[in-house]
Amino acid sequence: MRILVVEDDADLGESLVDLLRTLGYDALLARNAPSALRLLSTFDPDALIIDILLPVFDGNLIAEEVARRIPTGRPRVVAMSSRPELARPESFDAIFKKPFAVEDLLAAVDPR
Repeated sequence: MRILVVEDDADLGESLVDLLRTLGYDALLARNAPSALRLLSTFDPDALIIDILLPVFDGNLIAEEVARRIPTGRPRVVAMSSRPELARPESFDAIFKKPFAVEDLLAAVDPR
């Protein structure tokens, strides 16, 4: 399973990607929205974990772009934010407030 993590906090983003890789996922990190959108064309993720408060433009716009680019068979899209009330619920499969339980986040990303 391929997971794209979009997080501008280097420590959190790298830690989450390292954990996902340790658990057997193919995970990449994008530090901002433009990088995430570029990766979407080559990485083809099964799920995205997106911070809402990002530089350039916010995680809501990434989720909307994913829905626009992939209208059917869309990957799971999970938000994480210190301000979860800013996430647009219709754009996400789940929304988590930072800090979050990693087990809960993983269950939302990969609900097998």
